[in-house]
Amino acid sequence: MKTQIKVAVLCGILALAAAQGHAASAKTNWVQTLNFKLTVWEDGAVKPFTVTSKALVNALSGVATGPTLVTNGTSITTNDLPITFSSKATLIRRQFVGDTEEGSIRYLVRDSATDTDVSSFFGHTNIAAASVSSAFQITKHDIEQFSFDSPTISFSLRGLVQRIRAEPIGATSPVLKNLAAGLAGTGVFSNVSTNDAVVGGTLTVSGGRLE
Repeated sequence: MKTQIKVAVLCGILALAAAQGHAASAKTNWVQTLNFKLTVWEDGAVKPFTVTSKALVNALSGVATGPTLVTNGTSITTNDLPITFSSKATLIRRQFVGDTEEGSIRYLVRDSATDTDVSSFFGHTNIAAASVSSAFQITKHDIEQFSFDSPTISFSLRGLVQRIRAEPIGATSPVLKNLAAGLAGTGVFSNVSTNDAVVGGTLTVSGGRLE
């Protein structure tokens, strides 16, 4: 009887440890890559040029700020100082799992193991929407507007967007699985002039993993 009790207690301890480990490792954010590919025509320029997500990251380098520890005597204070991104930095989108209305979407620059929030440089407006639901996913066709504003690059674009939402493995709420947008509008790019340029291109959001 004592042996049975000991085994039962041990099984209970192991089950509790497993449950605690699962809770500690629970992943609540859905992270994806943003891929802008825009063609820019500036007035008077002979040829257009291309602007990608990498160019946006470069435009934010030295402009976006993040916490940096600064030693002042025996105390340490946190100041928001400009961050210079490396050539490996990428632009990502983070959604909190359970945020079905996507109201807490954040845009980040991921550079190695560090994420810098650059959401304040981006704008997004849903102008009109139509959706169709099935047993496994929700497909939406929207008219949406995307904007970006930095000291060297700024634009405002709108177009038709297809969004597919579904539940990823390991989550119980639907998240954005895929986004494909055809966009057009105007912007200012300091390569040649400060006048508005005509811009057209695409935005895709792809991949995705729980973190």
